[in-house]
Amino acid sequence: MKQITLILLLCCTMRGFSQAPVEITPQKLKQIETRVNQDIELTKARLKAEDWSPEQREYIVDTMRIERLFAATIEIDYSTAGMVNAGYEARQQYDVLLNKYYKKLMAILKGDDKNTLVQAQKAWLAFRDAEFKLIGIVSKEEYSGGGTMQSLIDSAQFLAIVKQRTQELFDHLTRTIRQEQ
Repeated sequence: MKQITLILLLCCTMRGFSQAPVEITPQKLKQIETRVNQDIELTKARLKAEDWSPEQREYIVDTMRIERLFAATIEIDYSTAGMVNAGYEARQQYDVLLNKYYKKLMAILKGDDKNTLVQAQKAWLAFRDAEFKLIGIVSKEEYSGGGTMQSLIDSAQFLAIVKQRTQELFDHLTRTIRQEQ
């Protein structure tokens, strides 16, 4: 009995000293960004040596930065709130990229083709807003059973929607650039 009590006490003590999620402070974020930027510089050099177009290299670097920051922040702060916040930040960054590649595509298209892109984007924005609303509804306790896991699922789905549209706009852009060359 004494041995079991001792083992349980040791396990509880060891668990108390195990690493817990750590909040991402501005200093920690700077360290993460420095590490990510170093990785990106290595990747840029590798991509130049390979047969990638300048646009593809730019997109790879843009998305790599977001993905690496996301992964590094949830590795440090893997609390529910930390992961949800990291997902939100990644979604915001993908939204910036979405707008960047939308503007690049808009600059290439001519006449009524620009209007078609505007209409497609307006339709996508309506879809996005409705889908975000539906995701929120489905995560309610009455439908999903609730729990903190729902906020993680929501965050991941929100991110996936914006990320997918960013990829779609980039794909359209690369098709038009290939045609110009």
